[in-house]
Amino acid sequence: MDDAIIQYMGETFVMEGDNKVITRTWKATDYCKNEAYFEQTITIEPSAPLILENQTSIVLSIGISD
Repeated sequence: MDDAIIQYMGETFVMEGDNKVITRTWKATDYCKNEAYFEQTITIEPSAPLILENQTSIVLSIGISD
């Protein structure tokens, strides 16, 4: 049997300057109970601001419920 069980172990969030860095930890366990850990790093970088050109008016509809 070669299937492994993959488990999400948790994550941390850190701000590095303007970037948000997310580190997720995963654990794989095989049929013989061998374990391996992996850290996945995700960096979210700010992008250029959204610019709307040649717009004379913008209408936003927001639904509010009680």
